Amino acid sequence: MIFKYKALDFKDNLIEDRLEANSEKEAISILRSRNLRPIKIVEINKINVDIVLKRRTFNNEDLHILLYQLYVLVNAKNTIPSAFRVLLKSYSGKKNKILKKVYQDLLSAKPLSDALKESGEFPNLVVNMIGVGENSSNMILILKNLSEYYLNKVKLDKKIRNALSYPILLFVVTFFIVNFLMLNILPTFAEVFKNSGAELPYITQILINISTFINKNIIIIILNFLIAILLLEIFFKTYRGRYTLDKIKLKNKFYKTIIVKRFVNMLNYLISSKATMSNSLEIIIDSTENFVVKEHIKNAIRDLYDGISLSDSLRNTGLFSEAALSMLNIGEETSELDNILRALDDYYEHEIYFKSQKYVSLVEPIIILVLSIFVGFIVISIAMPMFDLVNRI
Repeated sequence: MIFKYKALDFKDNLIEDRLEANSEKEAISILRSRNLRPIKIVEINKINVDIVLKRRTFNNEDLHILLYQLYVLVNAKNTIPSAFRVLLKSYSGKKNKILKKVYQDLLSAKPLSDALKESGEFPNLVVNMIGVGENSSNMILILKNLSEYYLNKVKLDKKIRNALSYPILLFVVTFFIVNFLMLNILPTFAEVFKNSGAELPYITQILINISTFINKNIIIIILNFLIAILLLEIFFKTYRGRYTLDKIKLKNKFYKTIIVKRFVNMLNYLISSKATMSNSLEIIIDSTENFVVKEHIKNAIRDLYDGISLSDSLRNTGLFSEAALSMLNIGEETSELDNILRALDDYYEHEIYFKSQKYVSLVEPIIILVLSIFVGFIVISIAMPMFDLVNRI
């Protein structure tokens, strides 16, 4: 059973989250074991748990441009409402409608963070960091940092896409070539061999049987495939399904490096924006898509409240290398954590680049080899009885 709860920690900070338990009584026990005082606990339907991020109107590139424009306008001594009035002229369609609603909320004296949150179109990171800016008078710095963060995110995503595009293209080409040979070429030759009465080699007969089975049952195969995809999609929309998927993803070292890079990058910008460490980690939890990582960060926050250092708290997550943890420890001891985080951010960016290049260099020859084996096997299976026919003539 999945429960949504509201609770207070020992500092009377309100915490809203979800947890899994067998009963409401067990959920209360779990919260108390975490030193939380439950205020409200409600069971929610697993299938309706909204854990998949919806497609937003503003993508990362849009957010970079919007936040940079806002930074420039506010830095030029414009008020937030005045800045949004100017921004409205640069957008049309749905984006204009969203910004217009935010602007109207600002005119009614609503804080920018609340207006953005109520629109439902902006990531938690943007909403929470702007909330920090409103409470700390660092709005200009935070808008600048947010703009840079989304610019770096766009660059990183582009590097990853570029690294994966060619292997994916090779795989798709391989899939279509093999299917074309199996479903179009092989049946034609099978008919020729059948009419000639030639005795077929064992491997040729196997391929013909596979091709015949696929041709006769192609609709059933496609339907079963679509049903399997649908069932998996339903499963991964449950809390348990998404948690399982996220746990599997973290076993991939390349994915894990990307997750750590994003964590360090967010923490770097939050700390440089004068947010407290605990507040920064809470914002990162709201902004992180991986459920397993969310749990790890929550545990790190509890360790921080218990007086454990950041480096030791993160060590318990199992996400960071000893070298990275040692650097964080040095940053804490020397009060140079912001510089260390910046250095780690650069380090992980380079590591992702080199790992992606290594991945491509390994995957390309493997896909080409597999393609060659499949195509070669099919060609040999066709050629062997063809040579036999020619010799008989």
